[in-house]
Amino acid sequence: MRKAYKSIFALLMCSIGATALAQSANCPARPVPGTVVNNPLDLYSTNGVLQAAYTFRSELAAFLEECYIYQAPTGPVEAPTLRLNPGDRLVLSLTNRLTYVPPPPPGQKPATTDMGGMSGMSQRAASNDPCTGGTMVATSTNIHFHGLNIPPICHQDEIIDTDIENTDPPFTYSFQIPMNDAPGLYWYHPHLHGEVTLQVNGGAAGALIVGGMEKMNPQVGGLPERVLIIRQQFTNPNSWIPGPYQLTLNYQPAVSPFPLPIIQLQPGVKEFWRVVNASSQQFLTLAVLFGQTAQAVQIIALDAIPVTAPYSTTSVILPPAGRAEFIVTGPAAGQAAGFWQMGFDTGPIGNTNGAQELAVIQATSSAKEPPALPMAPAKPPPATLQRFAGLRQLTPTKRRKIYFAEATNGSNGPTEFFITVEGQVPKVFSMSDPPAITTRVGAVEDWTVENRSGETHAFHIHQIHFLFMAINGVAQMNPQLRDTVVVPAWNGTGPYPTVTLRMDFRDPEIAGTFVFHCHVLDHEDAGMMAKIKVNPK
Repeated sequence: MRKAYKSIFALLMCSIGATALAQSANCPARPVPGTVVNNPLDLYSTNGVLQAAYTFRSELAAFLEECYIYQAPTGPVEAPTLRLNPGDRLVLSLTNRLTYVPPPPPGQKPATTDMGGMSGMSQRAASNDPCTGGTMVATSTNIHFHGLNIPPICHQDEIIDTDIENTDPPFTYSFQIPMNDAPGLYWYHPHLHGEVTLQVNGGAAGALIVGGMEKMNPQVGGLPERVLIIRQQFTNPNSWIPGPYQLTLNYQPAVSPFPLPIIQLQPGVKEFWRVVNASSQQFLTLAVLFGQTAQAVQIIALDAIPVTAPYSTTSVILPPAGRAEFIVTGPAAGQAAGFWQMGFDTGPIGNTNGAQELAVIQATSSAKEPPALPMAPAKPPPATLQRFAGLRQLTPTKRRKIYFAEATNGSNGPTEFFITVEGQVPKVFSMSDPPAITTRVGAVEDWTVENRSGETHAFHIHQIHFLFMAINGVAQMNPQLRDTVVVPAWNGTGPYPTVTLRMDFRDPEIAGTFVFHCHVLDHEDAGMMAKIKVNPK
């Protein structure tokens, strides 16, 4: 990834035009640019079960569209919000009917991702079992339920061997939300190694909300709840190649020449905003501006975990895959206001990441507020010991150092991306690799994650949250649980930037093999990923 692609951006945007976003043959119509932003359709659990069926399709229009389609009574809907409570079961059927295959570079054969073994494709064909891997291609897929602390096994949250092809019958995901998981904002997206960037840039991402936030934070009870998903779409469908792109807000483009999305609310109202950074590579500094002045918002939760004490801030930093839940107070009627990405410095060789307005905020008495959260219970429910409780006070059983690094072949060659355990040899990740780390249920480990490259990375690990303890060796005054965290870029001199994270492997449900990686998705696809194996106790 290098700074590039500005010169033809305006030309391409103007040539596309709003009419090019009309309904395609395979995907539902996306919102008309410059209209009022609405929440995605909500699907709720009933009697402890949420059962739904998706079809996954693709369409190459002005932008590549890859869409999770749910057949609602009113017609096809894209990427609904899945709403469950602790202890509920999700039964999600996925029928893969992707058709788009990106053309290979000149002189090269179409790329595949070898799953390892004697012959990935023949093994897959012989068993006809999506749980046994195979040779993953652009029309294969799977789903990762990002942030949920559930088992890394097929049909739950396993992405190493799960390979759902576009000729397979419906594949069913079925798992229970742990009773001790935190209420908050999670999300789901494809995680097929080598094709994650392509599919997520196509728009394949949705929110998953575990209910009960008002029980832990009564101040959100009764507030209108706004779900905002920031995605990224590329004019070049070969989206692992740097090229013109734009951010979208609930599928509306948030860039000229399109009119901006509109967030309408009642004058001076308080709302509870739940925001997902579902972009493939954009680091965000989010702010609500009245005129030119950033307003304080009250942080309630980060990465689906309620903060230890709500606090106020005028900016919210979200790496790719990060989520924030906060209370916003709207402007007065007629007051100029906007929802902004204020820009983020991704380092000397990082992507351009300037400021831009994501939506106009309009305060009007005619605004229709989104549905409100339930009121907080008059009597607080009995305290439940949450997963990861007491992690700060524990003594780590192991300390490790992991580092991000990059290497460019020749003066202008392709860049290789590595995430390496110190003492091991850096290598581009392959799905057939053995685990880089082996540990055991019950372990509590402190990991120092170091960045030896000139661009910012986003560290993420599956199956667990971690406690964000320190940055550059300086302890966080009030460490929070996260599942994705910014690792700052190295400026070329002095010590490498580091973050210190306390990993919690105490829960037996997460025994198995899963991955950790950079959540800048083209870094991940290009090899910045590794496996960890957690053995039973």
